[in-house]
Formats: sequence, C-alpha cells, structure tokens
Amino acid sequence: MARKVKKLRSAVRRAQSRVVVCVLLAYVVIIAVLFFAGDNGYLKIKELETKRVELQSKIDQLRNENTILAKKIDNAKKDPFWTEKVVREELDLVKDGEIVIKMKSTGK
Repeated sequence: MARKVKKLRSAVRRAQSRVVVCVLLAYVVIIAVLFFAGDNGYLKIKELETKRVELQSKIDQLRNENTILAKKIDNAKKDPFWTEKVVREELDLVKDGEIVIKMKSTGK
C-alpha cells in the first residue's frame, strides 16, 4: 500500500508540474504576443517611429519652402527691380512699346 501511495503522490506531482509548465508557457506566449502585436507593441512602435521620421522630413521640407517664400516676400517688399524681374520672367509681361525676341536654344 505504501508503494501505491508513493506512486500516486509521484503521479500527482508530475501532473502538477505539467500544469505549472503549461500555465507558465501560456503566460510567456501571451506576453510575447502582447509585446509584439499589442496596441503598444514593438511592431506598432516601429510603425509609429517610421511615420514620425517621415513627418519630420516633411516638416523640414516645408520649413525650407517657407524660408524661401519669406525671402521672396522680403525681396518683393524691398526691391522694385526684383519684382519687375519676377513679373517679366514668370508671367512673360512686357512694358508698353517693348518687343520680346525669343530664341531657340541649340541644345549643346
């Protein structure tokens, strides 16, 4: 009888050990899934970091464009000759009595 009790206790311990291992394994799997695929998981953080870098690049580009436009506005306010140059070149306007001669480039 003592042997049966020992065998039974041993079987119970093994079963308990298996249950503990399974629970721990399930816990580790759940933690891993949450770490990688959760709302604040590793993959989401990497995606957001990529978007942040792209947006920062766009911000830098827009700041550069704003600087260029601010210089153009400043030039337009201060220099009437600059304004005339821009109007002539970009809008193809001429003064009364002027004749515009356009030449084809040879492509060399």
